[in-house]
Amino acid sequence: MCKPGPRLRACLENPADTFEGATLAAPRDNLSLAHVNSTKHKLIDTFCCSMATQFCDFSSGVLHASKLVDITSWPDADTCEDFGDAYVECLIKHFGPLLASSGADLDLITDQWTFLKSRLYQQHPNMDQLIWPEINQRLGGQWPDFLQLVDVLLCVPASTAHCERGFNLMKQVKSDWRSGLRSDTLSDLLTIQP
Repeated sequence: MCKPGPRLRACLENPADTFEGATLAAPRDNLSLAHVNSTKHKLIDTFCCSMATQFCDFSSGVLHASKLVDITSWPDADTCEDFGDAYVECLIKHFGPLLASSGADLDLITDQWTFLKSRLYQQHPNMDQLIWPEINQRLGGQWPDFLQLVDVLLCVPASTAHCERGFNLMKQVKSDWRSGLRSDTLSDLLTIQP
């Protein structure tokens, strides 16, 4: 168990009912290190439960399957036989319409994944040094459909910051004074904005 920091120590050692000008809410006799630690553990447990509830979709579904593009998380070669097959199926189910509209053959993606995975494990004992642009450049002609799925996953933004910047810029261009702008004119103006 860790020791209290300087501020907590000063509070515990303070005999008055105030600390730095603030009145302490708890009765002074309850303010012990054991009480502070138990309260701290309750707070941390509540926080962890809240985070698990908030981000429960990271342990299944498309978000979980998208970790396939993180080559550093791939298992060792001796345990990789079925690795990623369920992820690929989940991703095909989700991104299938997009991939089909761009000309990818959805029926070939699973087989291409198996062959690509096998080849990468055979030729690269140190998988941590592989990056997708290099793989796509060298092997894109052999397994284009699967690598198109990887490109889709790598293009998904990790946050909404880019979208928020776009809306902010749009509000600057299409202000109350210029509210009559047509959508094509607004699009042209946003395209040339730095």
